[in-house]
Amino acid sequence: MSSELTMNGASGVREPIAYAAGIGGSVSLFEKELLIVRDGWINHLFRWISGATPRIERTIPLRHISGVAIVKPLLLNEYLLIAYPGAPPATGYQLHDAVSENAVMMNFFDNRSFYALKEKLDALLDYK
Repeated sequence: MSSELTMNGASGVREPIAYAAGIGGSVSLFEKELLIVRDGWINHLFRWISGATPRIERTIPLRHISGVAIVKPLLLNEYLLIAYPGAPPATGYQLHDAVSENAVMMNFFDNRSFYALKEKLDALLDYK
């Protein structure tokens, strides 16, 4: 997955440091920002249940990210949750939190790309 970047009228393609795609959308990690694209089929399904917006594209500067978690609910898929100023707070209701704008639902089985992305993001954020 690549993102278009325009610099001084020139168009270039920048490659992400890490990329993960799940049933709820995708997450791309760049040097100074994180791009969340929630466009998965599950978002359209849950739109009718929870009223969530089915497609959201959000770019978050890394300096604004205050926390990253992989949530493992009992009944739903795991999801990646990003905390940043202005993000919806976690409510404790797993379905609502899993489809919030700062979360991306992971796959049913193989989620190694999400764990690798989280590891690289943690290294860039340097939580020391």
